[in-house]
Amino acid sequence: MPESSKESMNVIEVFTKKYPKITLLLTIPFYSIFSFLWFRKPKLNLTEHFVLNSYKTVVESIIGLIFTIITVFYINQKGLRTIYSLVVLFSLIYTFWYYKQFFSAYGYSKKSLIIRSLGVIFSYMFFSMMLGIVMAIMKI
Repeated sequence: MPESSKESMNVIEVFTKKYPKITLLLTIPFYSIFSFLWFRKPKLNLTEHFVLNSYKTVVESIIGLIFTIITVFYINQKGLRTIYSLVVLFSLIYTFWYYKQFFSAYGYSKKSLIIRSLGVIFSYMFFSMMLGIVMAIMKI
């Protein structure tokens, strides 16, 4: 990885470590836009998607709080990495389940719910990746 890209990632990492709650709150509008685009059938407006994703973020905050409490008492680096990976995995599974469960009442087929729920997650991940690439290019 080029040094300038490492520096850009370091800036993002420092910001994320310094302001984890702000980082989590910044995800709400983006998830809202993606859920609004993927789930058009219910005719919910963007504000309703914003509320929907705010509730999702509350649960993610609670998961993060539990992880923080665990890290206070647990100092094994390898174990912490494993726990962090499990928290990220659980967060992704919860996000998938959350969208699938919420929008199941709107007449989507199971296959469509799965595709759309994964679509929101992958759209956000792709957006985050592209944002990181753009920031790295701007840093160069």
